[in-house]
Parts: sequence; structure tokens; C-alpha cells
Amino acid sequence: MQPADGDKWTSAQLNRILSGCLVSDRSGNQLHTFHTVEFESDLYRGIMRARCYPFDMPRHRFHGKNAKVRHLRLLCCKSITYLICRAYYRLICKIYLKHCLQDCLATIPPYPHYIGDRGAGYDVVSSIVDPDSMWIVRPQLFFTCTLRPPLATRVRHNKCDEDIPLNLVFFSAFEDLLLRTTGTMESNGIRKLYEPSPVPTLYVGRVEDLLGRVPLFPCFLDGNATSTIPYKYAGRQKQAFEYGCADGQGPASRRGSHVYEINDWMWNFGRPQPRVGELSVAKTERIRRKSRSETSRRAWETRKARKMAA
Repeated sequence: MQPADGDKWTSAQLNRILSGCLVSDRSGNQLHTFHTVEFESDLYRGIMRARCYPFDMPRHRFHGKNAKVRHLRLLCCKSITYLICRAYYRLICKIYLKHCLQDCLATIPPYPHYIGDRGAGYDVVSSIVDPDSMWIVRPQLFFTCTLRPPLATRVRHNKCDEDIPLNLVFFSAFEDLLLRTTGTMESNGIRKLYEPSPVPTLYVGRVEDLLGRVPLFPCFLDGNATSTIPYKYAGRQKQAFEYGCADGQGPASRRGSHVYEINDWMWNFGRPQPRVGELSVAKTERIRRKSRSETSRRAWETRKARKMAA
């Protein structure tokens, strides 16, 4: 199915695709949400997790746990912020802004924004500084769905050999801040981002394209009292932050787009220890599946024995 208007899809076409190709289960549901994505590597020990569950449902522990930034004021003066060394600046931010750290992710941009290799040939190191090859995003919802070609033959139990199961993530993307300023961050090549506002930038991408968590830190430009774009940069919106906005005049009008910096020091801190038993991720997953299967079998036998005893 080709777009009706050049390379752009119309809303009517997208609605026809969703209504005709999404597969419903026995209950009529087409989307199924999940709350956790785990990242594991053959090179390092441990498991990195990203959680996202925005719904307020009974007995769900993850509602309200979507990592949102609490915009607090930096409780130190401008001279201290700019004159102390980097380590003490991190210490102050850790004390006063410990609730501002947010759980954001790095991802390969969805098609057509990125058309390169998404497999083993993807170069993570060189893509970190390339905004066209790696996006920094905040997940809003993890969900799964199944797509079926329009002319596919349906088999028993509403299944088809041509069904395409997908694990997707609905996310809001950060944009790179292109303000050319001088300071410690610029001299160290720190990548600065801003959150588009008042309209967010929203996309849907594959969960398999997620690369892991990224430590973002609120950035106070020119000693601004809030982590927003100062009013003096309002005239450079089209060149530096096209999808954002700057503060208004006066202390009560600081409602511009929030700015963040990538904490390279925290990002580079890893676990260089080898994996336990030198087991690969694939072998570890096979062991986990076998253990879960055995646990389920024992639980079923226990329920059967209790039912017979009753």
C-alpha cells in the first residue's frame, strides 16, 4: 500500500491499515501493554531495566512510576555554579536535584528517519554524537500487537502463518539544542537536549531498536534559576530550538522548554566484570525459560493434587 500524497500518509489511509490489518484476540483486544524492558549484554554482568506503566489500574505497582522530571530550582548562586569544579557541581546536583534524574532511553530512529543497519553492523559509539543515528527519548507506553496482510488466509483459532507480531514503544523524543555558547560543557563536548513544548514530538518505534538507558541531567543555561531556555535566547528560536520555546520576561514567566545534558561520566560507568559462569545471554535465557517451565509444571501438579484430595 503506497501513500496517496507523495511520500506522506493520510489519516484515512492509516486508519484503514489499523482497522484492516490489526489482529484481535478472543476478547476483541488488539493492543496488549507491558511495563518492563530488560537489556542484557554478553560483555557485562547485570541486567538493565526500563519501566513504563502509565495506567491507574487496581493492584498495579507501576502507575505513577513513569520517570517524569520534577523541575526544581538549583539552590546555589550563579558564581558557585560556574566556578566550582565538575565533581563538586555533580555533588550539588546530587543533593539538591536527586529527584530530577529521569529514566530515558537511547533508540535507533524509526524509518524513514534512519535507513541504515539496525543489526550487528550498527555502530553505537559513533552514533552517540550523531542526532540522526541515535535519538534520546522518554517512553510513554510499551505495547504489543499483531499485523496481518489484507489477503492472508486465516487458519484455526484466528491465527495465520503470515501474521507479524510486533513489540512497539510509544515515546516522546528530545531535540538537540543548537545554541552556541561557551563554557565548561561546550569545551567538553557535552550534548544538550531540550524537550519540545508546548507540543511534544511523538513517535512509535520498535522495542528491538532501544539501546538502553541514558542518564539525563537538568541543565541550567547561564545560571538560569530553572532548567529552561532563558528569555535572552528567544530571538534564536528558529535556528537553535525550532520545536521549543524560551522563557518570558520576568521571574514568573519561566515556562520555556526544559533543557538537559547527557551525563557522559555516569553513562561511561559500567560493570566490567565478566558474566557469571561466562554464560551468554542466549544460554542464560534458555536456562530461564526452562526454569519457568519447570516451575509452571510443578505448580500445575500441585493444583491437580489439591483438587483430587478435596
